[in-house]
Amino acid sequence: ASGSVYLVKITSAPYQIAIKTSKFYDAICKERKMLDFLSSRVSYRVPKTYFLYQENDIVFLGMDYIKGMSGKCKYIVLVPSRKRLKNSIIDALMKAQSVHNDKFGKYDNPVYDTWAEYYKDYFVDIYTFTKAKFEKHEIESEIMEAVELINLNFDEIFSITNNTACLCHGDFWMPNLIIDFWKSELAGAVDPFDMLWAEPEYELFCLTLGFG
Repeated sequence: ASGSVYLVKITSAPYQIAIKTSKFYDAICKERKMLDFLSSRVSYRVPKTYFLYQENDIVFLGMDYIKGMSGKCKYIVLVPSRKRLKNSIIDALMKAQSVHNDKFGKYDNPVYDTWAEYYKDYFVDIYTFTKAKFEKHEIESEIMEAVELINLNFDEIFSITNNTACLCHGDFWMPNLIIDFWKSELAGAVDPFDMLWAEPEYELFCLTLGFG
């Protein structure tokens, strides 16, 4: 949605790098910072970043190339061991969730004592946005009703959340996972988004969305 990635061959080590190009400088800067933050804290591999360069309103992010195929590839179902692949992904997720913080919130500035406190502020923004769109007839009534129902029952919904803040990639789902096909293992993960110290189950939203 925000850029394209190219495999670039160079004449010195590591000989192959991935370069992401985009017109959104701030977004790519944030991505680089999130990758650098993740790299020393999780067991799964994330791209090491080499450089950030801008020319003619285009930004270039040079990264480690992780060999493998995207988890959204239709041939993933043909891996030699689907069970091994499943366990590899779950193991990486569980180890990442063993990295804790005493506060919830953005990865680089967690300030909330509970997940409910963080999410309440987050939800208020969603509620305000949705209400404004509904009043302009740009959102269907079913969506507005659902958001109103959440607003009415917010405290009950968040009454049994886990109050251990875990490191959350933010977009840990199959299209962002690089798979070693023949080993049936997770080779790495890319594209963290809006990284958080979050309630553990939050990461499952992306992982289960669309790909089961």
